Amino acid sequence: TCVAELIIALRRAYKPIKSSNTILNELTNLVQRNNNLSGFDTKIESLISELNEVQISEDGESNRVSVVNANNRIAFNTFMNGLQDQQVVSTIDNLKYSIHKCS
Repeated sequence: TCVAELIIALRRAYKPIKSSNTILNELTNLVQRNNNLSGFDTKIESLISELNEVQISEDGESNRVSVVNANNRIAFNTFMNGLQDQQVVSTIDNLKYSIHKCS
């Protein structure tokens, strides 16, 4: 749509664009700090959104689904690898066990 294209053009014109490698490096080094799960999650979402935007602009709109799917896996791995709250890790492990048990 025209509005979506305008938003993308404005973002490109006024927001410094990081390279996909820079964003991936930030994701790789991201960890939860001060038991702030909400802030950790928000930072991952923000970086993944940036990564999607950069990669889709490089690879083309026709690759949107594959780019987003791949980056969703990166987001999940970043979340799991960066968690420092052991209670959250334990809860996720229990949920994974329950899901596998139901399959």
